[in-house]
Amino acid sequence: MIPATGGASRVIVNGASTLDDMQLTSDGKTMIYTGESGSAPSEIFPPRRLAEYRSADSSERCLAAQYDLTPLDEFWVESVDKTRVQSFVVKPPRFQANQKYPVLFLIHGGPEGDWGESWTYRWNAQVFASTGI
Repeated sequence: MIPATGGASRVIVNGASTLDDMQLTSDGKTMIYTGESGSAPSEIFPPRRLAEYRSADSSERCLAAQYDLTPLDEFWVESVDKTRVQSFVVKPPRFQANQKYPVLFLIHGGPEGDWGESWTYRWNAQVFASTGI
């Protein structure tokens, strides 16, 4: 946040989730935003002070709670020209390190867009990993 009158900036929201749709309440005292990650669909925040807004996303959260969503494991690889490339692994539910699993690569990159540790309804890695085949 940067004051309109000038001065130093300060962080008001922090976390691993992708944050979006930020709005201030009419009194300017509370910021409402959505947050998501690769293992959690979009949800309205802050949940503790704004319980009345939670009903808008409760059906989606209840649906997601029925599934065993796994966290994304981030790692980096170095390309031939030494460029670092961010990557994620989504393991199936109840992953066993001593078991072999098939691998599916979902590749997407710039310059017009990229994938990050966020939720998607089009190419959802959780759906692919959940088969555990």
